[in-house]
Amino acid sequence: MTISKQQLSKLLFAFSDALESMEDHEFDLLLEGKAKLRIASAAAPKKSKSQASVVSEETLKDLVSLLNQAESREAAENILSSVSFPRKRDLLKELAKRCNVVVGSKDSISMIEERIIENVVGAKLTSKAFRKLIL
Repeated sequence: MTISKQQLSKLLFAFSDALESMEDHEFDLLLEGKAKLRIASAAAPKKSKSQASVVSEETLKDLVSLLNQAESREAAENILSSVSFPRKRDLLKELAKRCNVVVGSKDSISMIEERIIENVVGAKLTSKAFRKLIL
């Protein structure tokens, strides 16, 4: 079987998308040889909004409040890592919206967490540091 450059490019792009959409622990398992990639039909039915896990308004408010109270990046990281939610990526995307953080459609969970931490807590810490320098 011969494969054209264009077909190979499409295949590598699909493989790249699959790796980028993985959660960190899934990627680690793959690297350790404890997980395998499987091919699934692209025509699989998608879950409707009613079937998907829905993030409660109260949960989002609590998380935003906790992040705003965090005194360090590490504290904010602990807050986000302690969250257990069936679809953590969805939760983080909603949280990012609440915190006015821009998130890309292909961002990994860890990338979304980093952006939230830096834009919420990091910005506050940077502002405090500048105020101390000025005073």
